[in-house]
Amino acid sequence: MACQAAGRIPEALEDLNVAIQHEFSETRIWFLRSAVHQQLGNQEAAERDLEEGLSRTPKDDRSWVARGLARLPNQPEMAQADFLEAMKLNPTSHDGYRNLSMVLSEYLKQPDESARVISEALTHHPEDAYLWAGRAVLHARAGRRAEAIQDAVEARKLSSDPLLIYMVACVYSLTSTQSESDRVDALKSLAESLREDATLLAVAASDPDLAAIRPLPQYSEVLQAARTLVRPVP
Repeated sequence: MACQAAGRIPEALEDLNVAIQHEFSETRIWFLRSAVHQQLGNQEAAERDLEEGLSRTPKDDRSWVARGLARLPNQPEMAQADFLEAMKLNPTSHDGYRNLSMVLSEYLKQPDESARVISEALTHHPEDAYLWAGRAVLHARAGRRAEAIQDAVEARKLSSDPLLIYMVACVYSLTSTQSESDRVDALKSLAESLREDATLLAVAASDPDLAAIRPLPQYSEVLQAARTLVRPVP
């Protein structure tokens, strides 16, 4: 995994091959090697490993999470079941909580249940800024402005990651339908996130959570400024 992160993909493949030869017990290794094959352009081998991983019954929580993720986007109910199995083995599983809340909100369209899961997760992982931001977005979508802003503020105390700041921008955009003053915070947060990571432009251009501020001229100015950072004027 370190070699993969460093871009040394052939070395990563060799390490995974050796681990499998020595019967590494965590079934997530098949999904790891599938991803490496994918990076190397070997689609046939990637699909073969994916199917192998899906066919095996995990014995550890991380492998249950990995199998759940491998089931998306086509089998969200089965993914949910796998995440729940992970949490049976590890009731405080960070990845289990995060992915369970994700599949509930984004695939199964159960935002209130997703928010409940995040609330439970925060009792174990209060340091996770993305849990706070995720619940903030869910509150905002449901029209619970006070709770949304409270969670967004807490998230910003814990992290200044561009993606997290972008999520906060979405929160304020959503709540701006109740309070126009939130537009300023939405635009400010959006500009900050795009300044730090212009790749978020691809998401911002069509994100429904930003619909409330998209008609504003300042929104277009923010996006144009970010595009200029990506493609500077000669």
